Amino acid sequence: MKKEVTGSATSNGAQLIALFVLGLMFVLASWLSSLPKGSVFPQWDKVVHAVAGIALGVSVLPYRRKTWEIVAFVFGLAFLYEVVEFYIVPLSEYGGRNSYFVDTFFDLLVAVLGVWIILKLIELRR
Repeated sequence: MKKEVTGSATSNGAQLIALFVLGLMFVLASWLSSLPKGSVFPQWDKVVHAVAGIALGVSVLPYRRKTWEIVAFVFGLAFLYEVVEFYIVPLSEYGGRNSYFVDTFFDLLVAVLGVWIILKLIELRR
């Protein structure tokens, strides 16, 4: 019985840390977006999407047992984020519609790969 309580407390701590990291990534992405283009590491956006995907996956880990469920959840949220971004960020910032679709594809890809890799590492550790 004690082990279950400890496991629950550990997962709650992991969830809190993941949600904190997710919030931090949102603030960091907002700040980096405000800087002049090319003044930061060019692929910072992909790193933010990968870390956000990992944080989302870890935050729902106690509620889902199967890797594909968590990956699908992260993909769905990342897709919704990209839809919102489409309506907020002008296409001219991406260089046109085709560049936007390429950016969106890779944003979704790194979010899904990030969460899938971390889930596989967690599975190996168990």
